[in-house]
Amino acid sequence: MSRRRRTAPRRDATRRPTPTPAPVEPPPVDVAPADGDLASLVAAVLCRDVGAARTGLEAELAVTGVLGPMSVVTAGLELDGDVAAELLRQLDDDTSPDPPEGGAVDGAVEQGDEDDIADELATSLQVVERLAARADVDALAALRVLSSLGLPPVRTAAGGAADRLAAAGLTERPWAAAVGRPRVVSAWRWSSPATHQESLGVLYAERGREHALLVLVDHALGGGIRDLGLLTGRRAGRLRQEMASTLPSDEGQQLEALPVEEVAPRLATLLERPVCPGEVHQVDDVTDLLMLVRARAAAPSVQPPARHEPVG
Repeated sequence: MSRRRRTAPRRDATRRPTPTPAPVEPPPVDVAPADGDLASLVAAVLCRDVGAARTGLEAELAVTGVLGPMSVVTAGLELDGDVAAELLRQLDDDTSPDPPEGGAVDGAVEQGDEDDIADELATSLQVVERLAARADVDALAALRVLSSLGLPPVRTAAGGAADRLAAAGLTERPWAAAVGRPRVVSAWRWSSPATHQESLGVLYAERGREHALLVLVDHALGGGIRDLGLLTGRRAGRLRQEMASTLPSDEGQQLEALPVEEVAPRLATLLERPVCPGEVHQVDDVTDLLMLVRARAAAPSVQPPARHEPVG
């Protein structure tokens, strides 16, 4: 006679099941300012997006995503047709309730003048004031980013406001001390006589993480910035080798190393000329990353590596 397998008694057989609590959804983030002005709205969005950033680069990109279109107009542009229409559409999406209809825009978007610079400066300084008034940890983080990405008066105002909030006891983000000033690991230059173009590539390191910035220059369009690119992660460290492995040997193209101390001066020189994206997608790239170039141009290229950063 076979023995029946004994089933372990269920201790909860006579108990009522404990109801599983419904997941608690976090309250929605309300970025609408009480007074409805543009500077308060921008400050609220920056606090939300920069506050969620895990690295200094993520925080920088959060700021450029909001203020990028205005910085491009300040820099001046040489654009025609559909490319100009795309930039104007972006600007209208950010600032106008009634974006213009239609396709191409005839003529060019003129080089940025004193009014454009004054507009960015005034708006950015108002944003700094709103952030200082919020006086919380997210506002402090946003101020630290503006102290590296903004125009010179904005950098000064944002840095001072951030220092006051920190002195009052607010906690800094781990990336805040070096935001906008990553260490330059290496730099190189690609050139193509046939297309009258060249690019500057720079590998940066921030707290052990690397990113590569690519700046495409078009000398046929005045020597300004035509396109910008950003790579992160492992591919950033391999970018120069990948470019060298695909370089044609019969078209006169060259790839050469650059001393790291030349990076900031070269970027500063490029920023003195109007940007000149030649295709619609390049408008997006330049809009997203031009403020990043401005910060890298203002930062010293030669810096001692941080203790926790790998050297090389």
